[in-house]
Formats: sequence, structure tokens, C-alpha cells
Amino acid sequence: MTQASKADTVAARELEIYIVNTESVYRQYLSAVRNLMRKRARGAYDSELAVKLFRHTVDAGAKAYCAEFCESGCKPSRIFDSPTRDAVARELRDDFEIEADLGNYKEV
Repeated sequence: MTQASKADTVAARELEIYIVNTESVYRQYLSAVRNLMRKRARGAYDSELAVKLFRHTVDAGAKAYCAEFCESGCKPSRIFDSPTRDAVARELRDDFEIEADLGNYKEV
């Protein structure tokens, strides 16, 4: 693995915290959770496809983060590169699976 393909763990954590604490992005996250819970109930859940779904939420979070904190013209990909956004999506998927297995999303 080259240096350019490693995720920035500090930036990943910052983005994850931003996603779960920003209402507009968190609503998108909850929509993804509801979708995945329906898939689990039908037996059609795919862990790798869940990462892909959460990546859409992560991309929206990165865009919102840049709009709020970055100077004009800054692109989200400069702040959060692709490996970092992938790492956040995997972390959200892992958190989702743990919480769903514990039964914590029955009311979502």
C-alpha cells in the first residue's frame, strides 16, 4: 500500500463525528439505516453493498463539512481523500452491524 492510498485516521474520525452530529447529514444516515434494516429483514443484506450505501452519506457529509468550514473553492476530495472516505463508510457499516445485531434499530 502506498502512502497516498492510506486513510487519514484523524480526518476520518473528524468526518464521522461531523456526520452523526449534523442534522441534515444525520437524516441521510438514518435513511440508509432504515433501508439496510429492511434488507436485513428480507434476508437481502450485503455487507459490502452497505459500505457503498454509506459512502453516499460520507460524500454528502464531506461536502457539507467543506461548505461549513473550508474557504471558498475548496473541494471535499482535498480535505477527505477517497481512502479516508472509504474508511469512514466502513466504520459506519461496522457500527450499523453492531447496533443492528444488538437490536438498537428496531424503532428507526
